[in-house]
Amino acid sequence: MKLSTLFFSVLFLHIGLLKGQVQNITLKGHLSFDSKANDIWGYTAPDGTEYALVGLRSGVSIVSLADPANPTEVAFIEGEESIWRDLRTRGHYCYVV
Repeated sequence: MKLSTLFFSVLFLHIGLLKGQVQNITLKGHLSFDSKANDIWGYTAPDGTEYALVGLRSGVSIVSLADPANPTEVAFIEGEESIWRDLRTRGHYCYVV
């Protein structure tokens, strides 16, 4: 019994240490929102421009990542106030529920 307790204690200790480590990730830019976010989805336009589709409590923000160091909101689609908004793309359309 003591051996299994020791094993799980050591296992959870190591998992906790690894949890905070980030590998091969570099923060290129940041964009703050007035509303809390609850989902994010990516979209690549036919011309190759990448966009972040951000579900917010108050609607959906479309963010251009053409310059990753300076992401810019190019459109905001207002919606009903909601703590849950799910986004998915299919072809050149974004569906929001």
